[in-house]
Amino acid sequence: MLSIIEIHLKKRKVHFTSITGAIQTKDRQERVDSFNLKNGGAQVMLLSLTAGGVGLNLIGGNHLFILDLHWNPALEKQACDRIYRMGQTKDVFIHKFLCKSTIELGFSSCKKRRQPWLRAFLKELLKCPNPTYCERT
Repeated sequence: MLSIIEIHLKKRKVHFTSITGAIQTKDRQERVDSFNLKNGGAQVMLLSLTAGGVGLNLIGGNHLFILDLHWNPALEKQACDRIYRMGQTKDVFIHKFLCKSTIELGFSSCKKRRQPWLRAFLKELLKCPNPTYCERT
């Protein structure tokens, strides 16, 4: 999906950068810095959820478009947290795209059903002084 968007950004001469699994860890910060520049930096950051969901500060943007939903809602939340963090001065908007008759609709439905169960489980886990040894009934 990112490669398709990249083609269209190039056609429109939009200055962008990207972070995928193919980008070395040491090269990622340079791309982040370019994106976070107020003037002259990349206007768009293309980011895969698995490569860029954790540890990046992307306050240069305030619109996040999630095009490939993930079965794990925590990965999506971490991606949202990349732009919604200390230092962000603009309102943040999260846009998730779902296509009809696709597996993403199934993922979305499954995640909605799992969230109350997961919240209850985590609430119980937090009550336990040592979660490794607490018994579950």
